[in-house]
Amino acid sequence: MELDDESHKMIDLLESIKPSDQSDNESESQFPVKVHRSFRTRITEWYSGWRFTLALASFASIIVLAFNLGFVIWAAAHHKVKENRGALHDGNCEKVQHMSTGLHFAINILSTSLLGASNYCMQCLSAPTRKDIDRAHGKGRWLDIGVPSIRNLRQGSRKRAILWLCLVLSSLPLHLVYNSTIFAITSANSYWVFTAPEGFVKQDMQNITSDNGDTTNDALSRLRAEAQNGTLQRLDISQCVNAYATDFQTTYGSLILVTNDTDQPDQYQSVAQQTTFLPEENLRTSASDPYKWICSAQAEAKDHTCSQLLSDVKDQASKNDWYVDRYRVAYCLAERPPQRCKLEYSLPLAITVIVFNLVKAIIIGYTAASATKKPILTTGDAVVSFMLKPDEFTRGQCLLTRESVKTRRCRPSYKSSMFNSTPKRWHAAVSGRRYLLGLVSYAVAIVICTGLLIFGVLSMRDKSNTWTMGLGAINAQTLITGTRWVTSLISNVLVANTPQLLFSIIYFTFNAIFTAMTLAAEWSRYANHRKGLRVSGPPEVAQRSSYFLSLPYRFAVPALTFSALLHWLLSQSLFVVGIESYTGNLQRDPARDFITCGYSPPAILSAILVGVVMVAWLVGFSFRRLESGMPVAGSCSLAIAAACHPTLSIQGDKYVEEEGKLGAEQMRLQWGVTYVDADGEGHCSFSSEKVGVPEDGKIYR
Repeated sequence: MELDDESHKMIDLLESIKPSDQSDNESESQFPVKVHRSFRTRITEWYSGWRFTLALASFASIIVLAFNLGFVIWAAAHHKVKENRGALHDGNCEKVQHMSTGLHFAINILSTSLLGASNYCMQCLSAPTRKDIDRAHGKGRWLDIGVPSIRNLRQGSRKRAILWLCLVLSSLPLHLVYNSTIFAITSANSYWVFTAPEGFVKQDMQNITSDNGDTTNDALSRLRAEAQNGTLQRLDISQCVNAYATDFQTTYGSLILVTNDTDQPDQYQSVAQQTTFLPEENLRTSASDPYKWICSAQAEAKDHTCSQLLSDVKDQASKNDWYVDRYRVAYCLAERPPQRCKLEYSLPLAITVIVFNLVKAIIIGYTAASATKKPILTTGDAVVSFMLKPDEFTRGQCLLTRESVKTRRCRPSYKSSMFNSTPKRWHAAVSGRRYLLGLVSYAVAIVICTGLLIFGVLSMRDKSNTWTMGLGAINAQTLITGTRWVTSLISNVLVANTPQLLFSIIYFTFNAIFTAMTLAAEWSRYANHRKGLRVSGPPEVAQRSSYFLSLPYRFAVPALTFSALLHWLLSQSLFVVGIESYTGNLQRDPARDFITCGYSPPAILSAILVGVVMVAWLVGFSFRRLESGMPVAGSCSLAIAAACHPTLSIQGDKYVEEEGKLGAEQMRLQWGVTYVDADGEGHCSFSSEKVGVPEDGKIYR
């Protein structure tokens, strides 16, 4: 008679088991039996399961470190560092913006890889071993399984707790500075506006109306010479209005408005000298209206800014009826100076990233190299462990729930419990404190963002384009002023990235709650369906591999999408703005340079809406019913252990743990009634054998 593959595996397992007379040292191991493994088996274990993932995490942290270190060495060697900043590219503003977008996309890939590797290592460090669980159960305490937990660190080894804390602390500066290591600086041009008659190029320049003397004459002479050379760009009046109706002029310089409304062919009129905006200037002065000359014909509307009147001006321009002062404009001749936007990097911020990247790489590498004891990362790992070696502290408590041990003290009481077949809701898997903390954190964040949005909008003098200015758009009215202590690049970077850090902390709580609830949902299904356990190691026979992110992919993918979207919206809601100014004569004007933070009302509103959707998603699922009335264990190790006594029977007043079916933990399991005594009291457990359905209101122990 030939044996199938499964029978061969069972025979190999039987032959490899050592007799039960184990030494004291072996009794401290996670399992009651020690399996002699070949070298090939050991290599296979290292290249699969949690060890392999931890090795990949270590490799990823080293790769990211190599990229970061290589970039800094290359940048410092090829681009001169001045005042701790170096320019990677200088020129066309659109190209700089595209380069910035591409590099920030790469930075987000690297940072996500590094923080993901760090989070997985933190999960391994905080996951308990069977020895930790037995020690905690012996003291009447319990540990979390399958979810991020600080509770476990207090019960585990001090070394693991220190490594975990170092990973947490090293993540904080990365959240604050990584995205701002590379940043764009916008060049803004001051400019002159002149009117001139048709055919002015052929006329001698005999007089000019101006109060600025030689400066104005120099600008006009340059424009006239460029007009004669044909280097000025002709714009029709609609193009001219659209090009100059901007708070910071990056594309064009001084311009001549050509008009036929003059009797003197040699007469030039200086209409305006437009300087770049400074945030510290009084927002109720002309500085808050940086292109008011465009609306000079509407001078009677003194209580309105030009941006409020712009729609009317554009309508007039489309009808060739645009007036500046008393002159009807026919077309514009605009100067097009070379653009000088810059893509820069901060050397101190880059070094900060490298230092903390190195810290993470060392810790993750050390954890991967020194990992000898298998952590219990999933509830499937815990069930495997408890079926191989049943927990002595939870005998006779097969209906134990997370809620019944929330006091953290649960000595075996040998009391029967009554089964309630009514399914609980998902939120029963989470402690009320953690659930409330998650909701309150999100609610407070949303309220604060809403308050800041209202304050920011009310502070704007011109609200006509509040919701149409675009995400992350630079606007003179949305620059943050009055913060005298926030004047350097680094201080502004810290302010701009603080929301990113706060959201990451809140998302940690959100993820822990959702993970606990989905664990409970899968746990509940074992009462109705026979399935293999999800384990973090190499799956055997009917076992299944665990989810990489601890969440089922139908929840993990939306959660990650929400997280990525909200991080991006936050980056567009509050951002660093750097301006380098140039005079109307195309010379640097450092006195009008500034760096500050700006905000975008549309982006803030979008972030609030996404946050509300996330909270609604969490609350909505938390009130779903579980699939069965199986006791809700959540992440509680005591409740999980209580459900794993498949061979428990009652002899008199004693509970007897009989020898179970070898390899049962590798088979497809189901939870249900495995034993009923003469008095009609039964016992429930996970089992690979046939199980009964517990009856509502009946006693089980």
